[in-house]
Amino acid sequence: MIKPGKKIEVGDEFRYRGQKYVCVAVEPYIRKDGAFSGIATIMSNCANCGAEFTFTVGINTTRFNVNRRCPVHAAPLQKVHRRKFD
Repeated sequence: MIKPGKKIEVGDEFRYRGQKYVCVAVEPYIRKDGAFSGIATIMSNCANCGAEFTFTVGINTTRFNVNRRCPVHAAPLQKVHRRKFD
């Protein structure tokens, strides 16, 4: 899980409910208020089919709402049944 107050950097690995996530890119971003920030691209494997997929999140995030499935198998508010792909 992402630790509050820690910026996400390329290469950071973390797990959420047994699913592995890796930061593969960080891009600069200027917010509406003019402050500099960044957008991190996170890679994981789909909980249904095991295919790799990516999504983006702010580097200064304190809440981490993860995607657990690829766009093909997206199922909001549906439980993920635990499987092992590593």
